[in-house]
Amino acid sequence: LIVLVLSVDILLPVPSSGVSTYAGGVLGVAAGTLASWLGMTLGAAMGFALARLLGRSFVDRFGGRDVRRLRRLSLHFGDAALIVTRPLPILAEACVLLVGLSRLSWRRFLPPIVMTNLAISVTYALFGAYFVERDALPAAIAASVLLPLMITLCVRRRLRRTVSRSG
Repeated sequence: LIVLVLSVDILLPVPSSGVSTYAGGVLGVAAGTLASWLGMTLGAAMGFALARLLGRSFVDRFGGRDVRRLRRLSLHFGDAALIVTRPLPILAEACVLLVGLSRLSWRRFLPPIVMTNLAISVTYALFGAYFVERDALPAAIAASVLLPLMITLCVRRRLRRTVSRSG
């Protein structure tokens, strides 16, 4: 179920950080990491493939303004934008769509996605496993959703200002 929920994150507003923290809490570190990593990686690969296949109309529908804002970030960071945005809700998905639309090769797309998703999954699974032992899993899930979301909102605001200044 965790793999399935995370794999549709590109299409639905799934708080992957909360789901991954939950996975670590209920499945343990190893199984939680595996479920989180597999779901996040499948979701990213699906979004990338759909953006390559369906093009701009799909990307505009699911990524919209965030994709346009990320274009500048992507020009600055190149392929590393995938790594930089991966832990950030909304922006992670938008970046996957952007690089899919730009026809980045699978060979350049998969390594940063696979490795970054693994690091994120391990981190959240450890977080969930640690806090389930302290009877604080709901608070840990809330924190794992709210903190990345707050960071994303700050980054989006900054991107909005940067884009509006550049025309």
